[in-house]
Amino acid sequence: MDFTKKERNNSLIFNIFDGKNFREWKELMILFLMGCGLWNLVNRSLESESEEFKAEVATREGTLEFQEKKQKAYAILSLNLSSSCRDCIRALDGTDPAAAWEAIVRKFEGKTPLDNLLALDELLAFTLSCDDIPGSISKFRQIIEHLKGLNIELDEHLYIALLLRNLPEKFNPLATNLRHREEITFDIAIDAIESEAKAFDVKPDNQTMGQSTSSEVLVVTNDFCQHCKKPGHTKRGCWKLHPNLAPFCDFCGGKGHWGTNCRKKSESIGHSNCVTFDQERPYVL
Repeated sequence: MDFTKKERNNSLIFNIFDGKNFREWKELMILFLMGCGLWNLVNRSLESESEEFKAEVATREGTLEFQEKKQKAYAILSLNLSSSCRDCIRALDGTDPAAAWEAIVRKFEGKTPLDNLLALDELLAFTLSCDDIPGSISKFRQIIEHLKGLNIELDEHLYIALLLRNLPEKFNPLATNLRHREEITFDIAIDAIESEAKAFDVKPDNQTMGQSTSSEVLVVTNDFCQHCKKPGHTKRGCWKLHPNLAPFCDFCGGKGHWGTNCRKKSESIGHSNCVTFDQERPYVL
């Protein structure tokens, strides 16, 4: 809400807080309330330490003058908050200035530029643990929630890029696929990474992949799609239901297989033991 010039000249409004520089606003607000003789109605710590104040409250609490002072203190706090910042006191029961002050401090205290820098540094320093992908993803979500708590809103694709950048090398085919999808969201990326991590946890059979000299392993899953009625995947990841989820080959540019399973790539290096990558059979990672 934009205040008019006349409203800004109101004696109750001196410095509207918009979510920035809370420490400075708090200091000025305390001084302003002191100057109005209202700080003792706002600061509960003074109320708990002063027996004289308790006695005065008990004597004057029912008087009209005392109630008017409390209302004025609450009005000062409320009017000096922007509309979005005022949300933290709208849900309060009543107009107790002490409760309003506690809610404001609880919401914005400690959110300094240093806190923002530390939170962003934690995000950039994040790494995925090969031994605990689910735990790492949970930690990443906590970092994001912390940033949101500091009112730092970043583009979803930045989070996705950081996730893919920190994936272990064995996830490279998946990362390539995700980067080339027509549609990608944070939740889609998380689901794909978690599904891939579960697949890697499945112990491979003792059989080998023909005469391949690589360290590729055969991964078999027990998933079954209720849409196309075929094994190897679930309905959420079905390519017939969701064509945009089909993998993208970084070698030939085709869809339906990874670069590691590309027949053209295999032929170009003199190998013919390529396995076709589809959802109806085990696949090579």
